[in-house]
Amino acid sequence: NRAHMLAHMAFNYRNAQYNAEYHYGHDPEFYFNYLGPTGAYSTGIWYENTTSVDEAQHNKWEFILKKLLLKPGMKILSVGSGFGYGEMLAAEKYGVYVDCVNVCRPQNRWLREEVKRRGLEGRVRVFDDEYRALHKKHEGQYDRLLAIECIEHAGNLFRKKTIDSLAKCLKDEGVGVMQFLSL
Repeated sequence: NRAHMLAHMAFNYRNAQYNAEYHYGHDPEFYFNYLGPTGAYSTGIWYENTTSVDEAQHNKWEFILKKLLLKPGMKILSVGSGFGYGEMLAAEKYGVYVDCVNVCRPQNRWLREEVKRRGLEGRVRVFDDEYRALHKKHEGQYDRLLAIECIEHAGNLFRKKTIDSLAKCLKDEGVGVMQFLSL
């Protein structure tokens, strides 16, 4: 109902964090049990020879990373990075630096441990932060931007403000890939 929606909209950081942790803050194994090793809960890409959800998710990340035209040493801002599959793949395969920003602390804790386990410290950094005001801290600092299935959480009222804020984080020649569902 409308009262519930208004009470839980992401009007501020606290509400955004509450909503994210309510939906995504469970034990990571809960997600990996049904999402597979990517931990991705967004759409995959099914090519004719794709045989599993895991493969479709990997295909999606390969497609996105190719679209970004990555070069070694580039700096990427990833917003709503979840369990970081694509971000770690980018660091490992393309030699880029990735800053992951996510409001969901349990996912961030898991991702920090995984980054360390894979030896990607210094290449992949994880921040507990919200996306709407990132431009105030990071204006013009990034070569590339990733925002995969997270803009929905800004809601209709904040979608434009969020996208504008993220765009300001890019350098003049920066490129971003956003994937989101909208009504």
